[in-house]
Amino acid sequence: MREPLTLGHESAGVVVDVGSGVSTLKKGDRVALEVGQPCEVCDLCRSGRYNICRDMKFRSSAKAVPHAQGTLQDVIAHPAKWCHRLPDPVSLELGALAEPLAVAIHASDRAKLPAASAVLVLGAGAVGLLCAAVAKAVAGSKVVIADIQAERVKFAVDHGFADAGVVVPLSHPRPTTIEEKLDAAKKLADLLKNTRIGDGHVGEVAATFECTGVESCLQAAIYVSLSSFHLQHKE
Repeated sequence: MREPLTLGHESAGVVVDVGSGVSTLKKGDRVALEVGQPCEVCDLCRSGRYNICRDMKFRSSAKAVPHAQGTLQDVIAHPAKWCHRLPDPVSLELGALAEPLAVAIHASDRAKLPAASAVLVLGAGAVGLLCAAVAKAVAGSKVVIADIQAERVKFAVDHGFADAGVVVPLSHPRPTTIEEKLDAAKKLADLLKNTRIGDGHVGEVAATFECTGVESCLQAAIYVSLSSFHLQHKE
């Protein structure tokens, strides 16, 4: 960070005014926001992959200078192109979930989950819960969800997002060397693979959705899915 920054990006709101060149929206429309603002002229943008534009300005991120201020404000000015009108039955609260839900649907599309496959979700926050829900809706997957917070795991299982949950134990002392980190990741992978789901153990999963951004979780995800990857690769 190099200057003050307002947070907030998963957002919906009501249009209070529009610019003279806007014809797609009107005052009073309820919209969900797509808060990444790409350059729209690079090769990635022109090919439809604007989400990974190298010059992306993302609200609440300090990556660009001046920073793209977040949405936790009374009023913001946002390009009409990145405001998506909500259907009447959809509340603003649900509209604010459109962005993380889109992440989950895109991840599911990329995973191409086999029907009734076993799936692991690391992280039981909003994105993790939505990835679990989409995996169940799209492929009828059996979902194991893991998190360091027991209450999050319990919520996911109690509300049908997951079929089984694992509370990840914290390492004391924390691993520092590469060897220690990989050893901890292997132990976590073994714990996850030995989790009971239905009448058996999870074993290797068809896909892992890593929703934490934590180094050890990414490493464990590789170990949990490694054998499945090799089998698919050989085919």
